[in-house]
Amino acid sequence: MKKIHFLMLFIWLFSCHRSEIEKPIWVNPVKEWKESDGLMKFKVVPGDWSAIIQTSSHPIPADFSLENDELWVAFPKERLFVSGQAFLVLYLERNSFSFPFFLSLDLKEGKLEDIRSPKTLNTDSSLVQQQMLYAVGKGGNLVPLDNEVFFKEQYIHQGEKVGIFSGASDTNLSSFYITAGTPETLPISAQFEAVQNLFIVQVGPLKDAFQNYVPNGTLVTFSVRTDSKIWIIEEVVKDGFAYIHLSEDRFTAAGIQANVAHVFSKNLDLLKP
Repeated sequence: MKKIHFLMLFIWLFSCHRSEIEKPIWVNPVKEWKESDGLMKFKVVPGDWSAIIQTSSHPIPADFSLENDELWVAFPKERLFVSGQAFLVLYLERNSFSFPFFLSLDLKEGKLEDIRSPKTLNTDSSLVQQQMLYAVGKGGNLVPLDNEVFFKEQYIHQGEKVGIFSGASDTNLSSFYITAGTPETLPISAQFEAVQNLFIVQVGPLKDAFQNYVPNGTLVTFSVRTDSKIWIIEEVVKDGFAYIHLSEDRFTAAGIQANVAHVFSKNLDLLKP
């Protein structure tokens, strides 16, 4: 009985035993694998091998050929991947063998990107802008610029002309804006409209120190004073001007002043002609 148990145990152990497979020999090892390096070559034992290239983001099925005891792996030039640390993993049955290297695309051309900060400049500011240039190629990989660096940074002094401008890459990402600053003065005037019995108060034209019209939507605050009250009325600029209408019966002889931020107009008395 003991012999039978021993024989059964021996058969079980033999069936669970996995034969050792010799690790492939990398014939032409490289630390960095580029397309110009050609095929990776390995000496392997005969068998039904498979291979993948494991990158930092995703695995890539490897294109390979097998002949006798040699396995050749082709560079994955038709695949999209990010250059960086990678592993070639060779499989046979339940065995796997990994070979580390740096997977590199030798790119010469890429799409130039021009990042500007700040995106919007104001003529009240220094008008100095930070620019960063870089180029992106196949698979999202960075491509060296003309001077063989990956990023170029510099500071640019922009002009005082307002508008929308494109950067070096001529894309929405590179576009930036220059807007007019605070108005230099606030010309204020009023006229009496006899038909409607009201005063039409005008502020403008409103221009910054470089003679740019201030942006539409700029807030103008009017302070209207009578003997008993002070009214605060807000209006926005359109095409360089802001207007308010005040009734004759309530505001005759009232004083009025306008301001935008810290800039104030002269005091104006509302009098009928």
